[in-house]
Amino acid sequence: IPMNAIGFFGKHVITAGSYDGDVYITRSDGKYKKLFYGDNRLKGYILVDMPECAGIYTSMIRESTPLDSVDFELIKLQPRLMAFTAETRAKKLNG
Repeated sequence: IPMNAIGFFGKHVITAGSYDGDVYITRSDGKYKKLFYGDNRLKGYILVDMPECAGIYTSMIRESTPLDSVDFELIKLQPRLMAFTAETRAKKLNG
């Protein structure tokens, strides 16, 4: 997937995937998140000063994780492994 990362003016910006579909945006305390999703998949993202979120989102795009197989509402807010099923967590953690 296409990815970019850059730092400027004291901010870290990471982008990945494509920018089409439905959009979820959140802003607070100088941080910005924009997720693009559709067809039951996360398609892309733009993150400003949120590098800790990039790994989960990139994995979901790369693996074409169906959104109905995860707690997408939780992942939009806090991308963590707990949003995945126990089986998926075991696979990700055990290789």
